[in-house]
Amino acid sequence: MFGKQGVAIKGMKLWQAAIAAVAVVGAGGAGYVGYSMATGPNDGLGENEQVIPVQVGDLVNDITINGSLAYGNRETLQFSRQGTVANLSAVVGRTVTEGQALARLDSDSISALEKQVTQAKISLIAAEKALAAAKDPFTAKQVLNSEIAVANAKIALANAEASLDAMLKPSAQSVAQSELAVINATTALDKAQAALDRIVSPTEADVAKAKAAVASAATSLRNAGTALNKLMNPSAADIAKSELAVASARTAYDNAVTAYADLMAPPTVTEIADANSRIAAAEATLLGAQNDLKSAQATWDGNVKNAEAALSTAEDGYRGVYLKWLGIDIGDGLEKTPEQYLSLWGADLKTLFDKSTQSSNIAGFVYDTPTDNPATPWNEMTVYTWLAFFPGIVYASCDGITLPAQGVCIKQEINSAWAALGSAQTAAVTAQSQAGKAVANAETAVTAAATALDARKSDLVTLMAGPTADAVQAKKNSVEVAKASLADAEAALADLKDGPDVFQLDIQGQQVATARETLRTAEAALADLLAGTANSGYAAQAKQVTISQANLDKAVADLAKLTSAPDANELIVKQSQVDIARENLMDAETTLASYHQVDDLQIALRESDLIAAKAALVTAEANLEGATLKAPFNGIISSVAVSVGSNVNQNTAAIEIVDPKVVVLSGAVDEIDVLFIRTGDAAAVSLEALGGQVLEGEITSIASAARSQNGVVTYPITITVQPPQNMSLPEGMTAVAQIIVQEQRNGILVPLQAVYGTYQAPVVKLVSSAGKVEERPVTLGISDDFWTVVTSGLAEGDRVAMTTTVVTTSQVTANTLQSFQTQRNLIRGGQAGVTGAGGATGGQFRGQFGGTGGIGRQGGLVPGGR
Repeated sequence: MFGKQGVAIKGMKLWQAAIAAVAVVGAGGAGYVGYSMATGPNDGLGENEQVIPVQVGDLVNDITINGSLAYGNRETLQFSRQGTVANLSAVVGRTVTEGQALARLDSDSISALEKQVTQAKISLIAAEKALAAAKDPFTAKQVLNSEIAVANAKIALANAEASLDAMLKPSAQSVAQSELAVINATTALDKAQAALDRIVSPTEADVAKAKAAVASAATSLRNAGTALNKLMNPSAADIAKSELAVASARTAYDNAVTAYADLMAPPTVTEIADANSRIAAAEATLLGAQNDLKSAQATWDGNVKNAEAALSTAEDGYRGVYLKWLGIDIGDGLEKTPEQYLSLWGADLKTLFDKSTQSSNIAGFVYDTPTDNPATPWNEMTVYTWLAFFPGIVYASCDGITLPAQGVCIKQEINSAWAALGSAQTAAVTAQSQAGKAVANAETAVTAAATALDARKSDLVTLMAGPTADAVQAKKNSVEVAKASLADAEAALADLKDGPDVFQLDIQGQQVATARETLRTAEAALADLLAGTANSGYAAQAKQVTISQANLDKAVADLAKLTSAPDANELIVKQSQVDIARENLMDAETTLASYHQVDDLQIALRESDLIAAKAALVTAEANLEGATLKAPFNGIISSVAVSVGSNVNQNTAAIEIVDPKVVVLSGAVDEIDVLFIRTGDAAAVSLEALGGQVLEGEITSIASAARSQNGVVTYPITITVQPPQNMSLPEGMTAVAQIIVQEQRNGILVPLQAVYGTYQAPVVKLVSSAGKVEERPVTLGISDDFWTVVTSGLAEGDRVAMTTTVVTTSQVTANTLQSFQTQRNLIRGGQAGVTGAGGATGGQFRGQFGGTGGIGRQGGLVPGGR
């Protein structure tokens, strides 16, 4: 133990070293300090300790702000131009609604403003028209006619040039087309002549083809006659075949009737029992799947929670090993290996924990003011504490070394914590993955079982409900179709036995007649073929030969014209036509180009005029609107600076309106407290004029720039106050706002002087009814400058020992007082979350052992911090 204060040294940080130093001086000097851990009960109280009971009470940390009320929403109304006030309905203290007219200038001023608006509109229309005319000086009809003229001129030129080119040098395509025309004409003449020759002298093939047509027609006539004879005289085989068709149709009809009857019959007891049995089996399967799912969820939830708990323990262990040996809190940075961290910090463990090289620093730590080097990431106070007070041997690395009973190995502990973290991470990921797969498989089994159960239930419903209307109709249709087929088969059999009807005989007779006419036509064609020049088609074919010869002569003449030299006079005419067409095209293009030319400078001027006209209209309309003052929101008129007949100008502050529903409290907080409040935080506002009634408030603004007066730095803030219903709060009333930073209701409270132990493991000295003293581990919550909340470890009625020693100035050296004051400054600096060893450590101290330390207040290392 360190002196009589009972503060354990193991793992001590900078703030703990400061408290220990003060305790040593208060005990009478810097003598030998032993190292031990209290593990059992201690009989009796120590010097300067007294017993106090544990209390239950409320602990509140708050900020108090004094200020005055003001209306947060106000606006001063001014006229838009100079004039005389003609109408005024504004009266101080009168309630107005948004948009309500309050004052108006005289009619002459209004008329002048309306005239300005009208003139501005006219000017705007004129500017728009002028701009449109500058951009498009010609009508659409003019441009369209010019474009048509250009297109026609281009076509005329192309035609003239094509005609001239064709005369000067016919294209290969034209010659080829003309040659093809000659060939086609020759072919047509040959075909016509061949056809005429066949008429005069038919070939043996033509005669054979005609005779074959006659033979085919005769065969068709014989077949038609045979069919007619069969229709009138059916054979025994045909009758037997028809009787077989009737029997088949009757069987199909009977089957359809039976199927319909089966469909309409109600379900049997056996069918219903089978359906219920299948449902019961499906329900049992579903229940088993659901139980399996619950079992899988419970099992794997436990496995995952155990793996996560083990991972959390490993993470805490990996953080704690650095905090224990180097005083470094790595926070959430768990991804780096020990080698990476030590390399990043430049920490050589062998050098840091070498007593021989650190002997002077250890001596300064024990006998002088303890200090920490802010330039290093590790905390020298932690290192020196181990070197100064640990009774055994501290090894930086223990490769090839057997640790003695009083020996510790830093690198071994760090590596073990890192290995444990890796194993825990792998186990957590594996557990989560396996849990997901197991639960998913179980859920799939439940879904399949539920689907099967629904299907079995649906089967029973379908069985009990009977056939659907569609199924009944389908069976009925099958019966009707089978019935119709049977009727057709019976009718066909009856026709065979009774003989054909008149309609069938008529159809078959028409087929015989058609075959006979086809035979007559084939015989006539054969006769014409054998007739020679007496053929009726001879004259027509001879005429076709004459026409084909004329077409060939014309095609030959056209080809000769293309391949011969052009006529000189015709060539001059063609050339003149080309020249005239080219001049016409140039004239048309020149005219069209002139229609598309605009004056860019003129357009720019007209666009400037349009912009100016628009701005003038906006100004004129605003001036006209501003000739009448209207309430911008619902409120109360607070002042009226004009009267009817007053001459005003644009700078005259005529009427002021305030909104009494928006009340604010203006005040200031000091530079420490400003870090603990945020816009939107609630505040309790009390007014002495209301007998201490508390109103709801909310912080709506916090100044970003500070004010300094006589060395005191403050920050202005604004709190919006919710007025009482049906009551208006006047401006200037004095008010007090309370902003609660943190609070604990009905908590176990003990004085700060009753807390002992280390930062990681605070304890209290529990005094039994027999007077025995036992160190009890506790968990601390929030605290103020005297009390702290104990969230676990104590109950109301317990008694604890509290140190009452007062350290006077005569008991400590000036150096020690200065060191302690430095620690107090660092503690307050911790409120602002100052980076570096000093600020961070100060915040930790205040957060644990009372006060308003930054990290402790903002949710730091001790539970209960805000």
